[in-house]
Amino acid sequence: MNALSHNVIMADRKKLKSANGMYLGSTGSGKSFAAKRELINVFLATQDRIVIVDPMGEYSPLVRRLGGQVIEIAPDSPHHINPMDIEIGLNDEDSPLSMKADFLLSLCELVVGGKDGLQPIEKTVIDRCVRLVYRELALGLEGAKMPLLQDLYEELLKQPEPEAKRVATALELYCTGSLNLFNHPTNVDLSSRVVCIVLKGLGENLRKIAMHVTNEFVTSAVHTNYQNGAATWCYFDEFHILLRDPLTASYFVAVWKMLRKKGCVPSALTQNVKDLLASREIENILDNTDFLVLLSQAQSDRAIIAKQLGISEHQLSYITHSNSGEGLLFYLAAILPADSYEDKGVYTFSPYQVLPVQVQNTVASGRDRRVNPTKTAYMVYYRDTSGSGYQWSQQALTRERGQEIVDAGAAVERRVLSVPADRSYITVEPGQTAESYTAGLRQKYITALVLAGAYVVLYAAAWCVVVWLKKEKG
Repeated sequence: MNALSHNVIMADRKKLKSANGMYLGSTGSGKSFAAKRELINVFLATQDRIVIVDPMGEYSPLVRRLGGQVIEIAPDSPHHINPMDIEIGLNDEDSPLSMKADFLLSLCELVVGGKDGLQPIEKTVIDRCVRLVYRELALGLEGAKMPLLQDLYEELLKQPEPEAKRVATALELYCTGSLNLFNHPTNVDLSSRVVCIVLKGLGENLRKIAMHVTNEFVTSAVHTNYQNGAATWCYFDEFHILLRDPLTASYFVAVWKMLRKKGCVPSALTQNVKDLLASREIENILDNTDFLVLLSQAQSDRAIIAKQLGISEHQLSYITHSNSGEGLLFYLAAILPADSYEDKGVYTFSPYQVLPVQVQNTVASGRDRRVNPTKTAYMVYYRDTSGSGYQWSQQALTRERGQEIVDAGAAVERRVLSVPADRSYITVEPGQTAESYTAGLRQKYITALVLAGAYVVLYAAAWCVVVWLKKEKG
């Protein structure tokens, strides 16, 4: 609920250019509750899939209550995920076998270790063995079985190169040794609508392997769901811990940049802003995050956040010693970083036509807005007098007023900022720069959506409970 207007705020992240999100708050600030509230809303109001990576096991009771699959990855756990699982018939632009080979190469590199990683000959041998162990499945032979990690291990032992023996020896611990939890057939329901992977109780080395296997499952689930016409909401708790490993950190950059194109809606949750910002990859992640929930923050973290996001002292007061569920909500309209723009200079524009367009009816309310969601507005169009092709438009109060502007022919100056990445451009006031434009845009959206109080909790949570009770009775 908005603390200033007392209106309920319901934000549809999928309408943003980038639906990526982050929840930042100290212990007990309500970030897990906020994420769970959103998760329940996704479960009840959509047919989307949900994947949770849970290092501490906090989400297990909720996932079980929703009828989902909880997967506990630990040496003594009865749950198993086979990292060799593959969907040969996956209809995608990428070859499933090539994607699996790439995953297993990186898995072997993680297992072998060393600062130089795998050597070219080792990569060639691994790729050869991967194709051999999947040969029967790829050919569709009757009775072909899904291989295990041990099948790759045994195939490596058959190769004549000494490099193959080195890789096989490194894999032995995870195949026939004491850490063989990934050398079993999958015995959990990975196709469940809600899947929670718990990484509690793992040592540092095993955690890296488990996280890599988990990341591959997330990628596979996103691709499969996309092919089936469903989005995938992914929640990564204790995000600062997951970013400590460089391989995992680079994976999350790919998630934030690329997987959103496949319908992935990722969310990161963390209570430690200093550790989060210590990662070299966090800037890439923040630049691609348009939904941000800021709850109560420690004093040192507030200073870091203020510098990183450019928020004012007044806005900081909403995350200073605030109650659980109180804070700031950022719902940003895909604000590009300043270095994404190329300054083309100041151009002179003259008006040449006025045309009617349909715009959102923000004046009406209640039933009137539902009946008439749009209204007619009149836009005055300008073009650059030098013939560059640049154009600009602004809304006129009436058609008559627009025509008066065109007839007067008064020229205006605008600075052109191009976006080379997508060959587009914007125009701003001549005194503005890319830096001042992006800073002002970010400030505009932050100010418009300052929240104190239980921003969506009070009404949205109550609504979820009512719907849940109706579903239980039905």
